[in-house]
Formats: sequence, C-alpha cells, structure tokens
Amino acid sequence: MKQFFFGSTFTGNKVFNIAWLLFRFYIGFSIAAGAGWPKMHDIGAPGWFIEQVSKLGFTFPSPAFWAAAAAWGEFIGGLCIALGFFTRFSAIQLAFQFFVISFIWYNEPAPIIGMYYQQLLFWGFVLISVSGAGKYSIDHWIMKRSSSKNTIKQFAPAATLLLFFLSHSSFGQQSLIVSVKDFQPIIGSWQGSLTYLDYTTNKPYTMLANVDIEQVGRSNSFTFSNSFPKEPNTNWTDTITISADGRMIDNEKILSKQLLSDGTLQIITETEGVDGNDKKPALFKHIYIIGKTVFSKRKDVLFKGTTEWINRHEYKYTLRTDNILGTYIIDLRPTPESEPYLKEFKFTKVEGKKFDGEFYGYPFSGGFLNTDWDKVYFAFTTADQSGTYYHSGYVEGNKVFGITLNEARGFVLPWKGERKKEK
Repeated sequence: MKQFFFGSTFTGNKVFNIAWLLFRFYIGFSIAAGAGWPKMHDIGAPGWFIEQVSKLGFTFPSPAFWAAAAAWGEFIGGLCIALGFFTRFSAIQLAFQFFVISFIWYNEPAPIIGMYYQQLLFWGFVLISVSGAGKYSIDHWIMKRSSSKNTIKQFAPAATLLLFFLSHSSFGQQSLIVSVKDFQPIIGSWQGSLTYLDYTTNKPYTMLANVDIEQVGRSNSFTFSNSFPKEPNTNWTDTITISADGRMIDNEKILSKQLLSDGTLQIITETEGVDGNDKKPALFKHIYIIGKTVFSKRKDVLFKGTTEWINRHEYKYTLRTDNILGTYIIDLRPTPESEPYLKEFKFTKVEGKKFDGEFYGYPFSGGFLNTDWDKVYFAFTTADQSGTYYHSGYVEGNKVFGITLNEARGFVLPWKGERKKEK
C-alpha cells in the first residue's frame, strides 16, 4: 500500500527527474489554479457547475455533492500532483474526471484523433498514475526517509518552482477580476429585444428594447437607460457598480470570465434572492456577453430544491448603426509624404443595413453596412466623369478608416478621418 501511495516506477537520472518535475508541476498547478481555484469561493460548487454535473447523470446522492467533490478534487488534487504528495491517488481521481469530460461530456468525443486540451490532460494524468511522482517529490522523501541535508537538496528544485509560480500567479484569481475596461466597449446606444418568461402564463414574451449605456464620470459605475419603443411606460434606468477589488458587480459574485472564440467577453455572476409570483428562494445566474457590436445580458433562475435552471429573461442587443450618422473629415492625400488633403465624408441616412451619404462632394445611395463583426463595416460606390469609385471601410468610435478603388484611373487609396466636432 505504501508503494502504491508514495512509490514510483522509475528513479532515472537527474536530468530526467528534473524534466518529470517540470511536467508534473505544470500539469498539477495549471489544474489547481485554472480549474479548481475559480470554484473555491464556497464550500460547495457554484450553481453553473452543479448544473453541468447534473446533466451528466451524477445525481445520487446529489449533483451538488459530486460537483463539490470534483471542484475540490481539481484544486487539492492538482496541488498534490504539483508537490508530489499522494501523487498516484490524486492523478487517478483527476484521470477519472477528465475521462468523463473528454469522452462523455463532449457531444462528439474523438478518443484517438481528438486534439482538445481536456483529452491531453486525461492522458497526462494516466501517465502520472502509472509512473508516480519521481525523485523530486514528497512521496520520494517519505519512501526514503533520508537525512535532512539530503532532503533539502532533493526538494530544492520543487521549492524553487513553487516560489516562482506563487510569485507570478494569484491562483487564477486574475481571471475572475472584472474591470471598468471590460464594460467600456458597451458604452453607447444599442437596439434589440427583451425576451422574458411570464410566470402567470408560463410562456416567453418578446418585446423591442433599446438601451443607452454611459459610464458615471471616471467611477466604477455605469448607467443603463432602458427604453421599450412599444411600451414606453415600462422605461427604466439602472446603475451597476463594479466593486473596488473587481470581484463583484453590485451584489453579484463573479464566477467566471473568459474570452470566447468570436472575440466577445463572457462574464458569469451569481447571487441569491427570491423570484416568482410566490417569491420562492432562488439562485440567480447572470451571463454577460460583451462585444464591440453585440451585447447581451441573460438571467437564469434555479429555485431552491430544484435542479433545472429556468431562463428568466434575456436582453439581446446590436450596436445602433444610426450612431454613425454625421460628418467625418477624412485625409485623401495620394502618398504618405503628401500634404494633408482634407474632404468631408457624410453618413446622412441609415435604414437597417443600408445607408446614404456624400463622399468628396458626390452624393450616393444604397451603401451597405455589416455589423456582424467587431466593428461597423461599410461599402458603397460613387461615380464621376472618370468612372466608378468603389469604397469600403469601417467606423470605430469617432474614427473612420477606408480604402478606395478606381479601375479606370488605376489607383487604390487608403484613407482615414475623424468625426467633425459640432460647434
């Protein structure tokens, strides 16, 4: 039994053991800091994680039990692997967890050709389970019971690595800190819809919704002026405040913060309260999706004593394209060395994905907008006696960037400018 808990299948040379220490320390510390620590804000696991575990079928004695066991297993087990203490036991339980993630949780698991991170971690834990901790570990010291002088020498590499990682990390806390900069991209005017669950009919209802978002001076607060075009009597204004340490949004505790593959930022928070017509105790999960041209805020509810989350309401917005209306002073110099050649570029009308305007004194209509990406992109044409000019570019805040092609004259001209200040 002692050999199982503390033994190793190899001793190897010094270089090999140092390499094994680096591998073991990295995989253990990354799991503890990246996966375990973010779930360590309570003795139990956060609600969103309990929901995931429940959907996998781990319901006896309860999803909360298994979720807490998994969360603490990631944190404590990862630290044990990093330090080389109860290494095999820790690696076996983590291998089981990542087996479930890699081959059961994924919709289309690929056991042989799957190159996703979770499967690599699974095989890494399997390798540690078979091999043990190696020479530079607490397990090896327990097995050998060497002198204190030799013990210090053996643990010097591990101690050095531990101090390095602790001094350059905050155990994953940084990923859970929200700043004012995270919310600044949504400052402006947005248009979209609100869908909410009517508890009386138990049916969803959708209505048009707009919101104007402003930062309160240079503070950590933002005002949300919500308006509903077809139901103006329900207009209301809300203010949210980010705590000084960045771990709370009002009374909502930050659970996760991650950059999604489409470039948007997802922030998930959690709080407790009451909901429903009969004011039942409930857990609330708020999901913010923040992008340059998209913004959404969703509220899910988990009533006490239940395991199924309910989508209470969701605001979905896109950037209001009529914000680009106005006059921009652009520089049409033919070469970088030329003197500035300033002309006006106007957006005079925006309707949906189309707009009208004026470029270089020539009016145009039928321009097209694209707001599906991270900026407001545009394209349009103008014409004069020398032929047709093809223009495209994007608006970012009060700045505009574009490029013009004229086949007849054989030139391509990049240009940029800023919104003309109103007097």
